[in-house]
Amino acid sequence: MPNYRADSDIRALLESDFAIPNDLDPDEVERLQQFLRCDQVLEAFYKRSQPGQRPPEADLSGAASAAMAAYDQRSERLPVGWQKLLVLQAGIAGSEANLDSFEIKEWAYTRIKDENPGWLGNFDDDIDRDMPLRWLTQAIGVDVLMARQRMAAPVEPPKKRWFGR
Repeated sequence: MPNYRADSDIRALLESDFAIPNDLDPDEVERLQQFLRCDQVLEAFYKRSQPGQRPPEADLSGAASAAMAAYDQRSERLPVGWQKLLVLQAGIAGSEANLDSFEIKEWAYTRIKDENPGWLGNFDDDIDRDMPLRWLTQAIGVDVLMARQRMAAPVEPPKKRWFGR
């Protein structure tokens, strides 16, 4: 499991008790609140369940959808700690241990590796400190890259056999 506090932006958000900035529009505030409600459902599940138990699919899907919507419809005023947390939580919900959703894994991986590579620090430092976004890219990266490769591979036409069959 990643160390959420290893990332200074996410740690600041945690230490603020998930403070929502005052300058966001009401719709963005509602999306963040919806994400927090869904995330709290998952947290409650983890507190009362045995290690390794998977939350209900509906709860995971709801959390991932809320996180993705909040991120995709964010304003430029949304602090980077919030952005990172939204991507991280969606990616975890979509990971192999949970929903195993290629669409969610692809979404999270793209947000980190392609759109925000600055979120990742030095590879060796990130691995040693269990940096959450590096951990996520390691957890979902192989699946995403293999699926991308399969989709990019040209489809070969069927070989013709004797007598045109």
